[in-house]
Amino acid sequence: MTDSTMENRADTQQDNELPPAPEGFSFKQDTYTVNGKSTDTFEVKWMGADGKLHSARFLKKVPLGKRISAMEAFGEQVTAEGRVGFLAAISAVNLDAIPEAPARSKSELLDFLDRLDDAGLMAWMRAKAEIAKSSDEQAEAAKVKATVGN
Repeated sequence: MTDSTMENRADTQQDNELPPAPEGFSFKQDTYTVNGKSTDTFEVKWMGADGKLHSARFLKKVPLGKRISAMEAFGEQVTAEGRVGFLAAISAVNLDAIPEAPARSKSELLDFLDRLDDAGLMAWMRAKAEIAKSSDEQAEAAKVKATVGN
């Protein structure tokens, strides 16, 4: 077995730890102006249930105040899918280039999730996992660099 084969298997094994990627999935991280302020975001693309390619942009990190305010306004979500969907909905910046209002009612959040659909939620979860994995790898590399430097 060659080294590259072993590396590919390791990559596949690591990839299996991530949520499945929906058809047409891709994502990119960048900064985006939200309410006149440059903010870290990520954009995901996926093939929706309607057979069309969709895209959505989300805040990379939802501010604590916004999360607390939303939880107090809408209550705690009972199911895991509800919690994940809720986090995706409150972090949404736009869907198919149509801006989402910063403050939305519960019915507006639920309407957003209906438009996002299951594949879009899977794309959000996969992108969040990829970002976390990348951050973990960068933190590990920084630890190694600090150790070697000492």
